[in-house]
Amino acid sequence: MFLVQSVLVGSVGVTAVIAALRGQRLGRRDWLSLAALGAGLVLLCVTADPRPAAPLLPAGQWWLLVATVVPVALGLAGLRLRGRTSAVVLAASAGLAWTGVALASRAFSAEPLAWSALVHPLVWTVVVQGVLGTVFFALALQRGAVTTVTAVTFVLELVVPSLLGLWLFGDGVLPGQAPLAVLGFVLAVGGTVSLVRFAE
Repeated sequence: MFLVQSVLVGSVGVTAVIAALRGQRLGRRDWLSLAALGAGLVLLCVTADPRPAAPLLPAGQWWLLVATVVPVALGLAGLRLRGRTSAVVLAASAGLAWTGVALASRAFSAEPLAWSALVHPLVWTVVVQGVLGTVFFALALQRGAVTTVTAVTFVLELVVPSLLGLWLFGDGVLPGQAPLAVLGFVLAVGGTVSLVRFAE
């Protein structure tokens, strides 16, 4: 999960490159951030252990769906606030909701694909939390700066699923490659946060 989530949020680097191709001037810091992001993703690619996800017990699958109450409660609290604080709380809600999507997707990869999947709690977790994440992110953008909202959402969407993936699914790195994986993760996070203004 740490590799997939890094690639997803690191897509802001592609936006920065497109901006440069369209004539926007990138500064030295932007190019260094792109280099750090690229190097981080390469390190994560070569150090990640490609083993499939460990199966999640049925109770754990239902808990992922029940955990929907966390982003909902946080999002409702954010709606009652004003200004930048409201935007940050709503962005955090979106990040946590998309964390649920990532976790449920990873867990479902260990399940057999059949028509019964239509009533599977993991599938409904993806649907419900995906919608919630999109709604809360849109509401956050209405109340705060794009860079702030995107930074909060991206960091949560990257860090939380990555850590939970290590615990829930046995995600890991190849033997002896942990230092390089940590360096890659730090570079990917730093590069993404530094380039987040291009999300606007």
